Amino acid sequence: MNKSFQLDIVTPTKSFTFDDVVYVECPGTEGYFWGFKKSY
Repeated sequence: MNKSFQLDIVTPTKSFTFDDVVYVECPGTEGYFWGFKKSY
């Protein structure tokens, strides 16, 4: 089973694509939020 996914980050001026991402952690206003494939 493939645990990686494609991550697309879109901003008002640019977009970024990352292939084969397994985990993402991002800062937020009330702490960090994170995600794995199908962690919704």
